[in-house]
Amino acid sequence: MKILMSSLGLLASLFLALYCHSGRRSATATQMMQKAKFSDLFNLQNGLHSWLASGLPVTTS
Repeated sequence: MKILMSSLGLLASLFLALYCHSGRRSATATQMMQKAKFSDLFNLQNGLHSWLASGLPVTTS
């Protein structure tokens, strides 16, 4: 995990949106990234599952 976090250090100044299926893992990742000095983060609460259940749009490419 430390290797991943140091590699992501190059992205610390960018806006990043994190999401996973349920929102649990992305919440954990958001907390870890905040501790690593990432400042502009968004976590999709309740995950993609909730987003889709609400009928919100998804684009794939």
